[in-house]
Amino acid sequence: MKLKLIVLLTLPLLAANVARADDSDVKGLDYYMDPPSQSDDEADVTGSMLNDAAHTIGFRGGKAERAKEIRAALENQRSNLDYMYSFQPLISSEGYLPPVIAEAKDVAHITNEQIRTANRA
Repeated sequence: MKLKLIVLLTLPLLAANVARADDSDVKGLDYYMDPPSQSDDEADVTGSMLNDAAHTIGFRGGKAERAKEIRAALENQRSNLDYMYSFQPLISSEGYLPPVIAEAKDVAHITNEQIRTANRA
């Protein structure tokens, strides 16, 4: 993954050099594998870009991993959840779940164990 990121970031630079270079300015592969040192500003920008890209990739990977964990937990409880309520009749042939409650105004449900209220602000 890190190699892909480095390649993606360096391709525009290589393409720009190829587009403006003539045959006398051809550099070997070693030049690109160990490029000359950059100024502090260039190094800061490159480091910042790599850091931002790494954070983005890390966040996406973390979200994907968490979604996988939640899906597995739901699959483990599938029979219990299906027993509590079957949503299958509510799902259309295209796979959409229509809204069940369109509107509720000043609703209260009171039992010995809990009180639930909902109102429209």
